[in-house]
Amino acid sequence: MTSGALKRLALGLGLSCVVLAFIEGACSALWFGWETWTRFELPIQERHHTRYDAELGWVNEPNLRDPDLYAPGRSFTSNAQGFRNAADTPVQVPAGKLRVICCGDSFTLGYGVGDADSWPAQLERIDARLEAINMGQGGYGVDQAWLWYRRDGLPLDQQLVLFAFIGDDFERARRATFRGYAKPLLRAVDGRIEIANVPVPASSLRFPLWTQNAPIAGELRVVQLARRLLRKLGAGRARSAPELSEPQARDLALAIFRDLERATRERGARLALVLLPHLDSRQPDALHGIPGYVGEALDLARADGIAVIDLQPAFEALAPAARRELFIGEGELPLPGAKGHYNARGNAFAAEAIHAELLERGLLPPR
Repeated sequence: MTSGALKRLALGLGLSCVVLAFIEGACSALWFGWETWTRFELPIQERHHTRYDAELGWVNEPNLRDPDLYAPGRSFTSNAQGFRNAADTPVQVPAGKLRVICCGDSFTLGYGVGDADSWPAQLERIDARLEAINMGQGGYGVDQAWLWYRRDGLPLDQQLVLFAFIGDDFERARRATFRGYAKPLLRAVDGRIEIANVPVPASSLRFPLWTQNAPIAGELRVVQLARRLLRKLGAGRARSAPELSEPQARDLALAIFRDLERATRERGARLALVLLPHLDSRQPDALHGIPGYVGEALDLARADGIAVIDLQPAFEALAPAARRELFIGEGELPLPGAKGHYNARGNAFAAEAIHAELLERGLLPPR
């Protein structure tokens, strides 16, 4: 082959590479644009009322009052301890009251409803003897709920602890992040609970837009190439995020339940675990089930004599249309993640069902 032919071949190959690189880059940019358009998330609503906490990841801002956090008239109030209560909580229980500490996630916090419409607040409305302390926090797993109660709830005088959760709260406890936000990672070892990833890295709370949307940048070919080059150079070895297996998550859940029972008994209080149902996003007329390992942990807790209040049967007894009316519907609130939480009616239904169970089991004295 002559030198002229070789030059033409080289030129053709070079042009082909340039065209291919342009097409590849254009496709990557188009895909990145589509992913940004369809997946871009604003900071979750909890970022409006939470702050960084080195032990928990995040916790409610204290002494916060937002009259329209979720919608006009749907207020959010926190006291000096960061609980969703208007008044500060003294160590001693007020005379004539029975203090109920309600621990949990956004379903206990009352995401999407005003202060008076969370199920802990509605417990007070049902039974005037009760002082309900709302220690719900958006995004918490059972691990963080346990840590917060241990730190800020257990020192208070109390008669009853309702440790509430949805099935997803156990999945959250399996990982060191939730939606990109760093959190502690707990593990049960010989019945003891070990705490890792503390102090919790603060960067994810400081830059919520990046935290929630960083995975989108990973769709860019240039980012993927940079990661591969770094790994080749040994500067960015791929490390899988720590995660508990299902048996480990079951053991952790049981260790948390047993620790709660022991701690509340020593405090002179009673404990009830509360399973809060929620809708299955794939089947809007059905309730979301719980993972098998969670059922195993709850069965073992029952065998230990720990009270388990399962609201699933009460919700399942309703007709599908009536059940849907207990939840925030699609487009009802323009907030990330609002769909599927209890609305005011759903919180009232849960409070009534919990109160009835507490009376039936003797966890509350008859009125």
